[in-house]
Amino acid sequence: MTTLPRIDLQIQPAAVPVAASGWYLGYGYGTSPLVLWATAGQTVWRHVARIVPITHYAGPLPEMRR
Repeated sequence: MTTLPRIDLQIQPAAVPVAASGWYLGYGYGTSPLVLWATAGQTVWRHVARIVPITHYAGPLPEMRR
């Protein structure tokens, strides 16, 4: 059986500015989290041209190792 890697991420309220640019998990929109790109200092989450109502985010996600 293969053991999956564990990723520990800090969860922040969406009103707290993003510390570093990268991919983040966004919670509070629908039933499952979204993976969204954020730039440093961002507090408004967008998907294409609309604002996505995110309540919390976790990340940034670590880069995939090969």
